[in-house]
Amino acid sequence: MSQIIVDNPLLKTIRLVHAGGVGDGIMLSSVIKEKYCKEYDMVYLDVQRGRLLPLFRVLYNDTENIQFGTGAKNNTKKLLLDDGVNGPNWREITWNRRPEEEDKLYQTLIDEVGQDYIIIHQRDADNVNRKMFNIETKYFENKDLPVVNLHQRHGHILDYTKVLQNAKEIHMYEGSFMNLADSVVDSSKVPLYGHLYCKQHYFDKSMIHHRILEYIRAGKWHKNNWNYLWEK
Repeated sequence: MSQIIVDNPLLKTIRLVHAGGVGDGIMLSSVIKEKYCKEYDMVYLDVQRGRLLPLFRVLYNDTENIQFGTGAKNNTKKLLLDDGVNGPNWREITWNRRPEEEDKLYQTLIDEVGQDYIIIHQRDADNVNRKMFNIETKYFENKDLPVVNLHQRHGHILDYTKVLQNAKEIHMYEGSFMNLADSVVDSSKVPLYGHLYCKQHYFDKSMIHHRILEYIRAGKWHKNNWNYLWEK
């Protein structure tokens, strides 16, 4: 899939403006594929953050009628969280997985720490440099297992699917890897913990991020059964 420069006037097209981060890109892919790619001949995904292109080139490798560019400017929609939550197949993400790449990342990890491990995702600050709290280890079920922080690993985020599916437990702040884990991990097999306190700005009611907590309280945000941790 390459960038489109010129529209075909015979096609029914739409331009979707995607200004979110990697986590938003993963979440909103279900409504893009199941709604817009089925209703339109061609969907132009206007990626306003160039760092999302590596994600989208893999995430949409199973979708023929999507292009990354700025076509269909006369029919534009900005994607919002509500579009995903209230859209079809929420959290049901699909793509053509890359087994060789997944195996490489998984083998590298187990060569380092063994087959039994805890996955976490934590960082000191978010994308706009807001301070974040670290994940509290007191919540771990298996405190003797090695801990792997995905923020310190390299590789395509989607290629960590096998690593996530084989973890003994998963602990994450609300972000990109949590969104991926919710879609690819079975919570009946791997305990899932969402450390909501890591992002304190979510608790500020004046910020749009607070809406995520409202969705969580309403049971609409995730498809899996997460153990939500609200306080440190």
